[in-house]
Amino acid sequence: MASGDPRQNRTLAQAIDLLRAGKPVEANQICASLLAADPADGEAAHLLGFTALRLGRLAEALSAFDRAAALQPGNPELFNNRGNCLKALGRPEQALASYRRALELLPRYPEALNNSGLALHDLGRNGEALASYDQALALKPDYLAALANRGDALKALGRSKDALASYDAALAIQPNLAQVLNNRGNLLRVLGRREAALASLDQALKVRPDDPKTLTNRGAVYKSMMRYEEAVADYDRALDIEPRLPETLSNRGVALESLGRFEEALASYDLALSLQPDHIEATRNRGLLRLLTGAWREGWASMESRRRMPSWTPRGLPGPELERLEDAQGVRVVLYAEQGLGDTIQFARFAQRLSAAGATVTLEVQAPLSALMSGLTGVTVVSRADPTPAFDFHLPLMSLPRVMGVEPETLSAEVPYLAADPVRAGDWARRLGDEGFKVGIVWQGNPNGEIDQGRSIPLTAFAGLADIPGVRLISLQKGFGAEQLEGLAEHVRVETLGETFDAGGQAFLDTAAVMDHLDLVITSDTSIAHLAGALGRPVWVALKSVPDWRWGLEEDTSPWYPTARLFRQITPADWSGVFDQVHAALLARVAAGAAE
Repeated sequence: MASGDPRQNRTLAQAIDLLRAGKPVEANQICASLLAADPADGEAAHLLGFTALRLGRLAEALSAFDRAAALQPGNPELFNNRGNCLKALGRPEQALASYRRALELLPRYPEALNNSGLALHDLGRNGEALASYDQALALKPDYLAALANRGDALKALGRSKDALASYDAALAIQPNLAQVLNNRGNLLRVLGRREAALASLDQALKVRPDDPKTLTNRGAVYKSMMRYEEAVADYDRALDIEPRLPETLSNRGVALESLGRFEEALASYDLALSLQPDHIEATRNRGLLRLLTGAWREGWASMESRRRMPSWTPRGLPGPELERLEDAQGVRVVLYAEQGLGDTIQFARFAQRLSAAGATVTLEVQAPLSALMSGLTGVTVVSRADPTPAFDFHLPLMSLPRVMGVEPETLSAEVPYLAADPVRAGDWARRLGDEGFKVGIVWQGNPNGEIDQGRSIPLTAFAGLADIPGVRLISLQKGFGAEQLEGLAEHVRVETLGETFDAGGQAFLDTAAVMDHLDLVITSDTSIAHLAGALGRPVWVALKSVPDWRWGLEEDTSPWYPTARLFRQITPADWSGVFDQVHAALLARVAAGAAE
């Protein structure tokens, strides 16, 4: 801090000493006095801005930095600090310009390079942010902040393993960086490495026991491990520290819902939305709960929030969406599938209803479903790869129940609305033969992500069914879970259908054909349940204690599929009770068939 007056220098030095001693208020007061005495003192203006920034007085800080910049246009540190102020004000573009001015003055300035990366990250320009962090680290290889921030940029770019390596490099230098441990734990959770995630977050909480974000992240890990009581405890502790956390409240609601505490879950979602009415996850989670508990009209409306989620890919069709069923008469409507194959199978019935209401309907489906869905009555089915025909209105398929005002009591459950290819079905009939009571089984969904959490069933749970005289268990399992067949005991016989079973580019054509000649399908909550129901085939669905919304909470029947029977878990993660019921029911079913 240079000045021509030694007394001024001593006073400025006192301000710096006070700032270093953790007394920014006193330092700020000295700087203000110095600047009042000498309005041209650029160092005092700079330090005034810095102390105001430390105090969170951002408007005052920016005014002081701007004044200092006019007096000291060649000071790179000043422009770096000014950038920090602008970033804190939520103005990342201007912050980036200030950092770049600092770098023009001092190109080998690792702090300004790191801060540029932070501004670029805020702007969503993570590739450029990564380059900026790499430049900072080339100048200063042990720069902890740049290593940690580099990990954040890599995570945002989807380079999870590289992000983890960057976090680990920072922690190798300083093992107790709470924020890095927190971010690392959250990343490990996303990667499915739950035990490692828990260890990282536990370590972070040893450093900062009362950090609400880390508690929230650990709660999310517990939730992903189905340790819901512990998840709720962490969320509650976070909210005791900071009550106004919409994300924590939303996650808490999900954990409470998984415990069957539905009123508390709804209250948690409502509180989250009172704090942040546009919170996407809380709105969506609340909608799913309302659907689960039978308040469908309210649930459909809330589920429109899915279209604001980062994972949503807009279809980009021009023109208006269909908003009223009465507008459907005599118009052309394009509906497009948007989520999983099972969702498309389940909701395709509404395309038929729209056609019956007088619309000319085109349903755009995922390419693997185009052949299976081609038999929908009154609906032209196209693949996403096909040209979109002319239309007057468009709509995502899963928004159609909202437009139609579908309620449980008005749901049309006319099945079948899909059919197997008769030639293929005849071929499978010959291959399967007539011997025994043929039961198709499916036990595993896609384990990636939390949607399958608690739904899939170990194949060994089906073993007792193979002991029932006359029963033939036939695997319809494809992909994930098929490897469990290799671990079955020798006496548990499960037939498989060969390498060519549904091996083409079209999904479920063989499965549908096989189902035509099965006596029963028993499945976990997967797309196979929806396929069997849509084909009008008898299907038993084994459900976790708090199931997906579409199965409701109490009945053993489904308004979606009249041929379905539901078997519900009593105790979370315990399938033995479910399969005791299934075993008894199957014994009775086989006996009844034998008596006919």
